[in-house]
This record gives sequence, structure tokens and C-alpha cells, in this order.
Amino acid sequence: MTKPAGKSWVAAAAIVVFLLAGCAAKTANVNIWGDPETGLNLTYRIPSDYALTYDSTSDSSEVSEVMGQTIEVLTDGTSKYSFRTVGETDGNLQLEVTIDGLSMDINSPQGNVIPDMKGLIGKSFKMTLSPLGEELDASEAAALEYELIAGQTRNLQSGFQTIFPDLPDRAVKIGDSWPSYASIEEESDTNSMKIEMEMENTLVGFETVDGLECAKVESKITGTVTGEGTQQGMNLTTSGNLKGTDTWYFAYAEGYLVKIASEVEVDASVEVSGAADMTIPTTRVMNMEMILVK
Repeated sequence: MTKPAGKSWVAAAAIVVFLLAGCAAKTANVNIWGDPETGLNLTYRIPSDYALTYDSTSDSSEVSEVMGQTIEVLTDGTSKYSFRTVGETDGNLQLEVTIDGLSMDINSPQGNVIPDMKGLIGKSFKMTLSPLGEELDASEAAALEYELIAGQTRNLQSGFQTIFPDLPDRAVKIGDSWPSYASIEEESDTNSMKIEMEMENTLVGFETVDGLECAKVESKITGTVTGEGTQQGMNLTTSGNLKGTDTWYFAYAEGYLVKIASEVEVDASVEVSGAADMTIPTTRVMNMEMILVK
């Protein structure tokens, strides 16, 4: 009886091991992002063991009508940023952001302006990002300042207040949409500007980008622009509307943005009061692209 019992125990143990192995295999195949067919759970999971580096390019054309004259200002910009997770607080990602490259070129009838931004290259700051892409705190970027023109300083905070697109708070399939909201505030020595935007985001399909399986999302943007400032002793009040589109690609298995391209048009008017009173209609068209390079 002892030997058969021993064999039975060995056989039973083998069965248990086999079942556990099967369970382990099934568990290994379970993922936190779901499935494109039944629904994807999109969340940011930026790595901590290496940095994600993005190249960004932008260009804008601003056309204003001033006392019967057309004035056009062209602005081109390039930047390179690296993001790395350095911790978590209440489930939110603490990111270290490093400025790897930064340049700007402004052309107007008054001449060409190239701000000196070299002193910012290599600088870092920390920001807080929720798993769904809400930039909870980018205030440290305000310490990174540069002089736009003589006597006018700017900082980098506004550029990181909406840098990542917002993800849905539920599983989504192709054709599903979700709303999001973004606000950008910029303060300088002489001006303040606020941009408020609403986005209708739709998962339109899946594409492979640089070897990564990505969810492709298209966003329709509407919003408003308001601002106040002074220039050469005159008071300026800006108000207007904006519209545009974002197209972006999110690596859902890895948990990070791969590419985003934006086109935005702003129609605004600037009310001038002081030494002279006038209304200046202004149209600005902006294009931006940010691509993961590492």
C-alpha cells in the first residue's frame, strides 16, 4: 500500500505542478492594456530605466492688418526633450525632463530675431503626469527662462502644460470617442495669455510606427484665446477663437506616445488703447510635430 500511495502522491503532485504551470502561462498572457478587438486600456507607463527622447519641430505664420498694412510674422522652432520616470506619487508619474536641444527663429518686417537659448540646453526639471496624460504640475519649468527680445523674458512652463494628449478613462475600440480639456497660461514681464481648448478624441485605427504597434487617434480641437499686455505705452487686449486637429500614435503595449502632429488656426483681434485706439485683426496658423527618436 505504501508504494502505490507514494506513486499516487507523486502523480498528484505532478498534476498540481502541471496545473500551476498552465495557470502561470495564462497569467503571463494577460496584459493590462486589454485587446484591440474587445477594448484597449490606454495608460502612460514611461520607463524608469531609460529616457524617451522626442524631436519637435514647429512653424507658425501670423498675419495682422494694421492701419491698412499687412504685417506677417514667421516663427520656426526646434526642440529635443528627454523624459524618464523617477518615481510615483499617489499613482502619478514623477518625470525628469531634460532639455537636449532648443532653438527659435522669428522673422518680421522689423527684422530677424534668434533668441539665445543655449543656456537652457542640458538643464532638467521635474513634472507630474497622471496615467491618463493630465499634466498635474509643470511649475518647475518656469525657472528655465530666456530672453525673447531685449527686455522681454519667457520661460518653458507653458510648453509642458499640454505636451501629452489625454487618454480615455475606459476601454476603447475603433470608433470610440472621448472628450478632453486643456488650458495653457503664459506670463511674461509685459503680457499674459490664456488658451483654453476642448478636444473630441476618436480612436480611428491601428498602425505600426517604427516597429511599435500603435493606436491611431484623431482629435478635433476648438477653443478660445484671451490676453492682456502693454507695448510702447499702449494697452493691448486680445480675444479670439481657435480650431484645429491632432493626429497621434500611442504605443499601447509599451505605454507611451510615439508621434503627434498638430494643425491649429487662431482668428483673433487685438484692441489697442492709449496713444492710439484701434482694432487689429490677426490670423495665426501653427503646425507642430513631435516624434519619438529613442
